[in-house]
Amino acid sequence: PNRLPAAVLGERSRGSGIMTDAIPPGGPFHKYEKEIQTRLGVREAMEAQGRKIVRRYLTEQHRVFFNQLPYFLIGAVDLKGYPQASLLAAKSGFTTSPDPYTLVVNALPLPGEPLADLFASDETANIDANRKLSIAGLGIELHTRRRNRFAGHLTKLDRVGCSFSLAIAQTFGNCPQYIQTRELEFLQHVDESNKRLRKTTEGASKREDPSFLLKNKEARDLITTCDSFFVATACPDEEDPYFCGTDVSHRGGNPGFVKLDTVESASGEQLVELTWPDFLGNFHFNTLGNLQYNPKAGLLFVDFANRTTLHVWGQATVVWEGEETEAFIGAQRLVKLVVEGVCMLEGRLPLGEARPFDQSMFAPELPLTGDWKQAEAALQLRKAKEEYHTFYVKRLVKEASDILSVYLAPQTPSTPVAMHKAGQFLPIRIPECKLFPDKETSPAYVYRTYSLSHIPSGYFYRISVKREEGGLVSSWIHANLREGDVLEAKAPAGSFTLDLAAKAVKEGEPIVLLAAGVGATPLLPMLQQLADEARRQPREAIYVQVSRNKVSVPFRKEVAAACAASPYRLRSFNVYTRPVDGDRDCDFSGRLNAEILAQIVAPHSPESCHFFMCGPPTFLKDTYDLLSSAEEFGLQVPKSHIHYEFFGAGERLEGGEDDSGIPTTEPVKVHFTESSVETLWTPQGNFKSLLEVSLRLCLRRSTRTYANELRAPRLAAG
Repeated sequence: PNRLPAAVLGERSRGSGIMTDAIPPGGPFHKYEKEIQTRLGVREAMEAQGRKIVRRYLTEQHRVFFNQLPYFLIGAVDLKGYPQASLLAAKSGFTTSPDPYTLVVNALPLPGEPLADLFASDETANIDANRKLSIAGLGIELHTRRRNRFAGHLTKLDRVGCSFSLAIAQTFGNCPQYIQTRELEFLQHVDESNKRLRKTTEGASKREDPSFLLKNKEARDLITTCDSFFVATACPDEEDPYFCGTDVSHRGGNPGFVKLDTVESASGEQLVELTWPDFLGNFHFNTLGNLQYNPKAGLLFVDFANRTTLHVWGQATVVWEGEETEAFIGAQRLVKLVVEGVCMLEGRLPLGEARPFDQSMFAPELPLTGDWKQAEAALQLRKAKEEYHTFYVKRLVKEASDILSVYLAPQTPSTPVAMHKAGQFLPIRIPECKLFPDKETSPAYVYRTYSLSHIPSGYFYRISVKREEGGLVSSWIHANLREGDVLEAKAPAGSFTLDLAAKAVKEGEPIVLLAAGVGATPLLPMLQQLADEARRQPREAIYVQVSRNKVSVPFRKEVAAACAASPYRLRSFNVYTRPVDGDRDCDFSGRLNAEILAQIVAPHSPESCHFFMCGPPTFLKDTYDLLSSAEEFGLQVPKSHIHYEFFGAGERLEGGEDDSGIPTTEPVKVHFTESSVETLWTPQGNFKSLLEVSLRLCLRRSTRTYANELRAPRLAAG
């Protein structure tokens, strides 16, 4: 599966490599990579980007880069048909490039590795003019977090001199995401020992059963505590010979981002399985694209401190969605590998740590990702989502004159919290006795929900509370809550998320976030999420904050930091309704009107934008009307493109018939099982949903509404 057809070699000679610099007419990606890009809505953008950065030769910068490395990785399909990765190491300069189409490597895989058998075989050494061994490469400089990749084929192999030559077929650079900084040095004495081993039977590859990972503590710990590994895949596509061959890639995360587990097969057999998250990346999908065609994969784990390498190979499956994916912070999808073979070499890697690894060397992207301990705890919390849990107030921050942010963390340090989506809210409850000193023995609670005002972290929650005039709970929080106090909260909930415009988000259509006052709390995390994605793909987003004046603007620094991630694509505007002297930093003054909206949206077509808005009912109603009916300003936005959330009570802004699809026009009897209350409900009446009926009944039956817990109704029958 790793032999390249003659069609790859072209029609005329240039050096010892591929004969043309031109990318094939079909583009730089094979059909399986294209399928995933299409599935995730980035196909067009990736095609344009790929044609700019993917080349069929080594640039001068890449030639210098590979030459200065004391190590780099190769990937190829072994004699058993599995893609495998190997870490080659020697003195700096062991890789040279006599011309842009050739790479000469003066090193071979470690004796005992799966690929060592491949390079030792006579079939590999018998290079003919028509079919070449496909080899992928990854040059990675850990201390600078630089990396470049290539794919090519073997043109020469000198087993005595421990060298081989490659003809380059495809090259491109990679971003530094998720790479941990490490300072390594080549160890000459270990390399000499390996050369002697190659000449003996001890240098033969020793393959273990998958259960080895469960029995051997060193192997088990290497996987479950790793912060990096390398994965080799192959796509032997004879229909498209340009892409025939292997790929080797880097994966990084927090220690514990790879899970080792056992699963039961359909026949009842116990299988060893590895699971890891696939984070936001460059959207090329080289690894996942290969797995779509050929599920075989080989993983390489490296313990640099002990110079140990662990090879694990088997059959991989991509999990596109599910509870596990949602629970793991930063995961876009998961990859599961059923292990079919293992090879562990202790002390043979001729690389040592020039400086011991410490916390400062972790990649800056890791705080936005999780680990399996956090994910599994989040899954447990999700199962108990109707239960209240105790949190302590870790920090209090004044965001504006009337807005206070409350940071809540579990009472047990490092305990994860249930994950949430940007835009969701946190239900909390406060004992009535804290609000009313004369009710010291009251067992009742006051219930509130507050939007989570931060991008998910997995280890804390932040709610931002506006002091409302006459507001019972908000006034108490502003006046009495202190750091170290405790609050009780349930798992986050709510449907006001970017999922409402999932297709637009995937395809990069403009997103406009309209916030009035504390309505910024659910919209700021959405902006932060869009900013994080903008680092990896084109993204257009506009954030608009409507406030009375400069003093009442919340999250000013966080909005600016988010927009700075992609200043040409992420923009923010301030609109002051009642500016005072010295308020010179606003973009517009007065009420938000159709003219201002038209200027903000330009140069985009309003019909192509998706609007998310949150704020007081009057603001929502006026803005909704402007967006959907301001024809003179070109703001006739489709109603399906307008998404909003009320704080507290509110009515549907759309008006007209309810579109719930309920056919009946006759009154329906509704029976509430716990309270034995019965009422009649007509969907076309004042209450559009059963939830509204439930809330109104609760309010009508109680003189102190704050003392009643408003739980989501569960449909018992009907």
